[in-house]
Amino acid sequence: MAITWGSAGVFGTIGKAIKVYNQTSIKEKSSQAEAVKFVQAYLKYIYPPISGSTYKTLAALLDVLYDDMTNDSQTVDGNAVSAGAVTFNGSGSLHIDDAAGVYGQVTPTQLLENGDIFRIECTRASTGADTWRLYSMWNGLISDVVTTGTLYNAGGLSFTITQPAIEYINDGGGILDQTNTSISGGVNGTNCDSSGKVYVFVEDDGYGNYTLTLYPSAADRTADSNAVGHVNYTTTGDQALIEDNSSGLSGTISIDVLATDADIELVLAIDYAVGDLFLVAACTVSDDGTIQSFFRDALNYTLPYSLVGAETIPDSLAE
Repeated sequence: MAITWGSAGVFGTIGKAIKVYNQTSIKEKSSQAEAVKFVQAYLKYIYPPISGSTYKTLAALLDVLYDDMTNDSQTVDGNAVSAGAVTFNGSGSLHIDDAAGVYGQVTPTQLLENGDIFRIECTRASTGADTWRLYSMWNGLISDVVTTGTLYNAGGLSFTITQPAIEYINDGGGILDQTNTSISGGVNGTNCDSSGKVYVFVEDDGYGNYTLTLYPSAADRTADSNAVGHVNYTTTGDQALIEDNSSGLSGTISIDVLATDADIELVLAIDYAVGDLFLVAACTVSDDGTIQSFFRDALNYTLPYSLVGAETIPDSLAE
């Protein structure tokens, strides 16, 4: 059946309940509870059971409302969300593009949606094919089949978690071959710093004999102590990494240019581990949408929305 959405329709009626819910003079829990009950009863009224079926939960009724709004291109004013950088809590090491603020290609806007805040947790570690769970603050578990290296694109969220890769910092002289260098065995806070970084020092004895040494901190590099690996070489090309101090590091250092350096840093490609988390560091939700805020706070649901001024169902119906 055709649905009327405006002042003489669905949100004209629901808006009256929202006014009661939001009026500060009667903002007792009992009054708010009655407003919520009214909206629930009204949704059951406009969506009666069809062919003997029943809507057993409020969420099912809201899903039907959402679909009808989407089909009729109806939106409410959304809640503005802003956040700081995405943080990563875990044992893995990430390829981080500092200029773009990208952590494993998961950005703040990809973990936020219209007042909802999301987190991603690793539940199975398998190099290049880790499995992650996507959680919503409002709706709990959204998906448990997010996979490293595969685009997740559903429900307005779109992101890719990339397989950790070595990041090269301060190698302006191009000493290292970034295609062929590979280091394994990294453990955060043990043979590298807490972010998975090792610090490189390259020296020449004056006779063309070079030594490249890896340290777990900038202080260790300065003090020439606690080295975790090194290579000795006289020509460019691939060099087998020699472990120092039983660090557990192994792999290949590939040299492109014969030169000395005391500034290069490498973020090691440490695999993700079970329990690793992508989180929003700090989030602010502005209650710009009166109708949307009610559905979010009272019914734990978000409706189709547009930016302020582009919505088809005005907040004035609930104000």
